[in-house]
Amino acid sequence: MKGLDLAEKYFNDCALPVFKEKYPELLSKITVGLAGEGSECLGFDDAFSRDHDWGPAFCIWLDGELFTQEGPRLRELYNTLPAEFDGFNARQTSQWGEGRIGVLKTERFYQKFLGISGIPEDLTRWLVTPEITLATATSGRLFHNSDTQFSRTRTALLDFYPDDVRLKKIAARCMTGGRSGQYNYIRCLQRGELFAARQAEMNFFSSIFSLIFLLNRVYMPFDKWAYRKLQELPLLGETGRKAAEKCLIEFEPANHIDIMETLAKEIIGVLKAEGLTTSPSDFLADHGPEIQNHIQDEQLKAIDVWFG
Repeated sequence: MKGLDLAEKYFNDCALPVFKEKYPELLSKITVGLAGEGSECLGFDDAFSRDHDWGPAFCIWLDGELFTQEGPRLRELYNTLPAEFDGFNARQTSQWGEGRIGVLKTERFYQKFLGISGIPEDLTRWLVTPEITLATATSGRLFHNSDTQFSRTRTALLDFYPDDVRLKKIAARCMTGGRSGQYNYIRCLQRGELFAARQAEMNFFSSIFSLIFLLNRVYMPFDKWAYRKLQELPLLGETGRKAAEKCLIEFEPANHIDIMETLAKEIIGVLKAEGLTTSPSDFLADHGPEIQNHIQDEQLKAIDVWFG
């Protein structure tokens, strides 16, 4: 059983009946689910995931003063739930696993991942909020969803970056992807610097993966899971995955050049189809400035095209 399914069943079978009996008035004021850190929140957990921070558990998010008022008795309720459930052992909390489940304050949850207690207040704040932390904050699933600050914030974040910020990041990824894979990689090979070439290649794929996620309007999770998540993306996801796989199994480094060039051309084709660039160039970095010119906000447009 996947961790999210176990968590939802645990809540529905063990906690929800108690809520309905003892605290029915709170059901319209709380949000319950499992989100945040952990492979189960992305649906990628397996047998290896169960050695720590995995098992029957869920989160109860309370907004602001409600956390102060009702947190103690809800923690008491949570602590009375069975540690083992449906044949699964009690959750083993790791050194870094504290605070992932139980009764949580909405503002602290978002502060932990985003550095702020809610939705970024302006485009600059959106720009400097990394994809991976947004992916973590919006991961998982809600089992009981009320009109709460937690739910409203989650919905707003899942709507993805504002259009101008998305364009800024796409432009920056074109710059870094082109520089790493279509320029630096070749130069490093010419100099016989194989380790530097490998670094350039990995930087290329990091930029390209991020670019593909941005095109799909999905936040990219951190590197451990980005490649796995890539396969789920309808636009260029499989293309990016296959290109990376080819580079893994192709022994001759010089042959990686064609693989990266082909992937770059396919991405440029999608950028053109979206009306973001008209440049005839096959070099990704040549498209960054034109994409940046589509930004409406003048302050954002004035930021160096490499930044994003």
